[in-house]
Amino acid sequence: MNDHRAGNDGEHAAGDIFLLPKTVDYYQFQITELLERERFGEVKALLRFLLDCRTSESDALEEWRTLLDWLEREYPDSGDLEEEESESDMLRRMLLAKAEADEKFVEHLLDLVQHSPGVDEKLMAIEQLTYLDHPQINDTLIRWLEQADIPSTLQFTVLQALKKRGVTGEVAILYEGAPLYVRVEETPDGLEAFPQKMQKVLARVKEVSESVFPSLYYFAEPFWLEWLYGIYGTERYEYLLKEDFDPNVWAAAVHFLVSDRMLGGANRDEILEWYALPETQWKSFEKAVHTIDSWSAADEP
Repeated sequence: MNDHRAGNDGEHAAGDIFLLPKTVDYYQFQITELLERERFGEVKALLRFLLDCRTSESDALEEWRTLLDWLEREYPDSGDLEEEESESDMLRRMLLAKAEADEKFVEHLLDLVQHSPGVDEKLMAIEQLTYLDHPQINDTLIRWLEQADIPSTLQFTVLQALKKRGVTGEVAILYEGAPLYVRVEETPDGLEAFPQKMQKVLARVKEVSESVFPSLYYFAEPFWLEWLYGIYGTERYEYLLKEDFDPNVWAAAVHFLVSDRMLGGANRDEILEWYALPETQWKSFEKAVHTIDSWSAADEP
């Protein structure tokens, strides 16, 4: 395992970070998700950070630079909540008008969700379907969850869309070849809707990383949220709700995995020291690392 020593001076800049190709792909997904949720202010902040990093993926850098320039022109005040809400209303009106003008529009979106090879296209279609009224939408999305072997994070996105559309009650999602039953209305809307102890993980990562490696939090937040989305409703998720879940231990595990996977390597001993984990908690730390890592590996296509 590589040895990543962040140091203790708190002066790490984004330019010190080299983005590996897999990390670039990971953030392309995050950018698309934020755009579809119309969180333009967050997209701009993330793009500025990524453009300060180093990578061999020159096409991605150019794409990010172009996107940031466009967002700065089109949404200069995107940090204003009222502004973003009006943009959401505008998108709804535009989609409703498009559906009225083209009777095949909803059918086309549903086809993209089920058959498009691209995850980004699926996410965009799911987001647009949340705004539309059509008798086939709910039934088709529910049937897709029940019958298709799709990534768990996509399953969670569909559950969120169904909740926004007002669907309630129990539905089945296909998980490891077997049905897993969840209640749509209980689907968390975001991190703040998960149990508090799971929210505290990121708060602790942010607290520690601010003094040793401030840029790490940009990677840790989507990493942890995607993991929660992926295990939601499973036995593993239910187990975490019931067990003696120590946010500090899990924060250290997230810090370790983000450093190791995305930032070129992790120093286990340093991380144990930064999170003040005594020897009695080292096994819990290793177990948390294994739990996250084993799910992530199993969920990769």
